[in-house]
This record gives sequence, structure tokens and C-alpha cells, in this order.
Amino acid sequence: MKVRATVVCRRGSRFLLVTKSGSRWSLPGGKVKAGEALRCAATRELREETNINSVAVSPLFEFDGLRTRHYVFEAALSRSAYAAPSNEIRRCGWFLPREVTRLHTSVSTRGIMELVLWVESRARRINGSHCPTAQRATESGLHERRDGVPNAAVGNSSPPAGSKRNRKGSRATDSRS
Repeated sequence: MKVRATVVCRRGSRFLLVTKSGSRWSLPGGKVKAGEALRCAATRELREETNINSVAVSPLFEFDGLRTRHYVFEAALSRSAYAAPSNEIRRCGWFLPREVTRLHTSVSTRGIMELVLWVESRARRINGSHCPTAQRATESGLHERRDGVPNAAVGNSSPPAGSKRNRKGSRATDSRS
């Protein structure tokens, strides 16, 4: 299985997606080099694809696609963050979640976005507040394994019906089990 560092970037209520020429929209990220730390791969890929530099990334969860394991991180960006396409990337765009569902995206991108939004909505119900995804994920029961990458803990409720997470078998686990 291929390994990919994938980065969720948010500016206000919009998420950053990138696309190569003639390709589908996807979350920024890419292949982890041999011996490279996952967090380093996430920041390197974000910089190489979008010219976003010096940003802190926090691990969110793992997501298994058909052929790729995504180690998903969240980048802490300001509302004025600017992304410019670089290397093989031809376009960068900031999209509302409802716009992402109408784009031609990869199955894994849709699944990761659904899981991020589900975790956030669950945390809002629990906390009744608006806070960064990483905090919401932690408060919703995400916990880190020894390698520093969290597994999603879904608690007593399930992600949205038809979520790619269910069909692709992300490595979400119930912390109460």
C-alpha cells in the first residue's frame, strides 16, 4: 500500500484543494520519502504544491483508500493565507464544503472531507462551540498512537451514511472498545 501525507487546510470556512493539469481536485499532499517523518512530508508537500511556508501541521487521523494510506494532517493557517500553484500543481482553490461535493475529486478526498466534517459536527454537538479541527478531533475522542498519528474514535454515533470512510475502511476505532 502506498503511503501519503495529506494536508487539510482551512481558511475561514473554505478548504484548500489542488489539481494537476487534466486531473481531479485533491487535498494537498503526496508521497512520503524513505526515512522521512510524516509531519515533515506533510509540510514539504504543502510547500512544494502551494508555496505555503512555515506552517505548523497537526496530525488528525489515518484514512485508507483503495491503494493508499493517507496520514491526514491539519495546517494552522491564517484567514489571509494565500496558496499559489507550484511544481506539478496547476490550480489551487478555496472551496466551501458544499462546493467540494460538486467538484470532480478523488474518492479519498471526498472521504477525508466527509470524515473531517463529521468529526467537527460531532464535536460541535458535544461542545457547543467553534474551535479548530484538531481541537475538535481531540475533544471528539481522537487519540494518538505511539507513532504520533491519531486514530479516529467514533464513540457511540456513526459517520454519515454512505460515507467513503465506511466503504474504504479508514482506520477509525472506537475508544470505548
